[in-house]
Amino acid sequence: MKHLFIIIISLFSGMLCYTQNGYPQRQYNQYQETTDFELVDRVLRTKQNQYDINFKKVSDKTERINKLMNRLFEKRNKKFSENEIKYFMSYYKFIDNITKDELSSNSTTESILKTLEGVEDYLYKLLYP
Repeated sequence: MKHLFIIIISLFSGMLCYTQNGYPQRQYNQYQETTDFELVDRVLRTKQNQYDINFKKVSDKTERINKLMNRLFEKRNKKFSENEIKYFMSYYKFIDNITKDELSSNSTTESILKTLEGVEDYLYKLLYP
Protein backbone atom coordinates (compact mmCIF):
# COMPACT_ATOMS: atom_id res chain seq x y z
CA MET A 1 0.00 0.00 0.00
CA LYS A 2 2.87 2.33 0.83
CA HIS A 3 4.45 1.59 -2.56
CA LEU A 4 1.18 2.27 -4.35
CA PHE A 5 0.88 5.62 -2.56
CA ILE A 6 4.45 6.59 -3.66
CA ILE A 7 3.72 5.60 -7.26
CA ILE A 8 0.52 7.63 -7.30
CA ILE A 9 2.27 10.69 -5.84
CA SER A 10 5.14 10.46 -8.33
CA LEU A 11 2.70 10.17 -11.25
CA PHE A 12 0.66 13.09 -9.94
CA SER A 13 3.75 15.28 -9.48
CA GLY A 14 4.90 14.43 -13.02
CA MET A 15 1.52 15.44 -14.39
CA LEU A 16 1.77 18.84 -12.71
CA CYS A 17 4.59 19.73 -15.10
CA TYR A 18 2.25 19.55 -18.11
CA THR A 19 -0.62 21.84 -19.06
CA GLN A 20 -3.96 20.70 -20.39
CA ASN A 21 -2.72 20.62 -24.00
CA GLY A 22 0.09 18.21 -23.15
CA TYR A 23 3.01 20.63 -23.44
CA PRO A 24 5.39 21.12 -20.53
CA GLN A 25 4.77 24.21 -18.44
CA ARG A 26 7.24 26.97 -19.05
CA GLN A 27 9.62 27.67 -16.22
CA TYR A 28 10.09 31.42 -15.81
CA ASN A 29 13.62 32.02 -14.65
CA GLN A 30 15.84 35.06 -14.76
CA TYR A 31 16.68 36.20 -18.32
CA GLN A 32 20.05 34.98 -19.54
CA GLU A 33 22.02 36.90 -22.13
CA THR A 34 22.64 34.96 -25.32
CA THR A 35 25.49 37.25 -26.37
CA ASP A 36 28.70 37.76 -24.44
CA PHE A 37 29.07 41.50 -24.89
CA GLU A 38 32.45 41.60 -23.15
CA LEU A 39 33.78 39.09 -25.68
CA VAL A 40 32.30 41.06 -28.57
CA ASP A 41 33.87 44.24 -27.18
CA ARG A 42 37.30 42.59 -26.87
CA VAL A 43 37.09 41.19 -30.41
CA LEU A 44 36.09 44.54 -31.91
CA ARG A 45 38.79 46.40 -29.98
CA THR A 46 41.39 43.90 -31.16
CA LYS A 47 40.21 44.21 -34.76
CA GLN A 48 40.26 48.03 -34.55
CA ASN A 49 43.73 47.98 -33.01
CA GLN A 50 44.96 45.69 -35.82
CA TYR A 51 43.43 48.02 -38.39
CA ASP A 52 45.11 51.06 -36.79
CA ILE A 53 48.51 49.34 -36.80
CA ASN A 54 48.18 48.20 -40.42
CA PHE A 55 46.83 51.56 -41.56
CA LYS A 56 49.89 53.24 -40.03
CA LYS A 57 52.23 50.84 -41.87
CA VAL A 58 50.56 51.48 -45.23
CA SER A 59 50.31 55.21 -44.57
CA ASP A 60 54.02 55.47 -43.72
CA LYS A 61 54.95 53.54 -46.86
CA THR A 62 52.77 55.72 -49.12
CA GLU A 63 54.27 58.87 -47.57
CA ARG A 64 57.78 57.61 -48.44
CA ILE A 65 56.64 56.79 -51.98
CA ASN A 66 55.08 60.24 -52.41
CA LYS A 67 58.31 61.90 -51.24
CA LEU A 68 60.28 59.81 -53.72
CA MET A 69 57.86 60.79 -56.50
CA ASN A 70 58.28 64.46 -55.63
CA ARG A 71 62.05 64.06 -55.61
CA LEU A 72 61.96 62.36 -59.02
CA PHE A 73 59.61 65.04 -60.35
CA GLU A 74 62.07 67.75 -59.27
CA LYS A 75 65.03 65.81 -60.67
CA ARG A 76 63.29 65.44 -64.04
CA ASN A 77 62.53 69.16 -64.29
CA LYS A 78 58.90 68.61 -63.37
CA LYS A 79 58.24 66.10 -66.16
CA PHE A 80 57.45 62.41 -66.23
CA SER A 81 57.50 60.14 -69.25
CA GLU A 82 54.23 58.70 -70.55
CA ASN A 83 55.06 55.24 -69.15
CA GLU A 84 55.89 56.70 -65.75
CA ILE A 85 52.61 58.58 -65.68
CA LYS A 86 50.71 55.36 -66.46
CA TYR A 87 52.65 53.51 -63.76
CA PHE A 88 51.96 56.19 -61.15
CA MET A 89 48.28 56.32 -62.12
CA SER A 90 48.00 52.56 -61.55
CA TYR A 91 49.71 53.08 -58.18
CA TYR A 92 47.12 55.68 -57.16
CA LYS A 93 44.27 53.44 -58.32
CA PHE A 94 45.74 50.62 -56.23
CA ILE A 95 45.89 52.87 -53.16
CA ASP A 96 42.32 54.11 -53.69
CA ASN A 97 40.99 50.55 -53.85
CA ILE A 98 42.39 49.45 -50.49
CA THR A 99 39.45 48.79 -48.18
CA LYS A 100 39.15 48.82 -44.41
CA ASP A 101 38.55 45.06 -44.41
CA GLU A 102 41.87 44.48 -46.11
CA LEU A 103 43.74 46.49 -43.50
CA SER A 104 42.28 44.51 -40.62
CA SER A 105 43.94 41.38 -41.99
CA ASN A 106 47.68 40.93 -41.41
CA SER A 107 48.23 38.69 -44.43
CA THR A 108 46.42 41.06 -46.80
CA THR A 109 48.29 44.04 -45.37
CA GLU A 110 51.61 42.25 -45.91
CA SER A 111 50.62 41.67 -49.54
CA ILE A 112 49.76 45.35 -49.93
CA LEU A 113 53.09 46.35 -48.36
CA LYS A 114 54.98 44.06 -50.76
CA THR A 115 53.29 45.75 -53.69
CA LEU A 116 54.18 49.16 -52.27
CA GLU A 117 57.78 48.04 -51.76
CA GLY A 118 57.87 47.22 -55.47
CA VAL A 119 56.77 50.77 -56.27
CA GLU A 120 59.37 52.15 -53.87
CA ASP A 121 62.12 50.02 -55.46
CA TYR A 122 61.06 51.23 -58.92
CA LEU A 123 61.34 54.85 -57.78
CA TYR A 124 64.78 54.26 -56.26
CA LYS A 125 65.93 52.77 -59.59
CA LEU A 126 64.68 55.82 -61.43
CA LEU A 127 66.26 58.22 -58.94
CA TYR A 128 69.57 56.44 -58.53
CA PRO A 129 70.30 54.45 -61.69
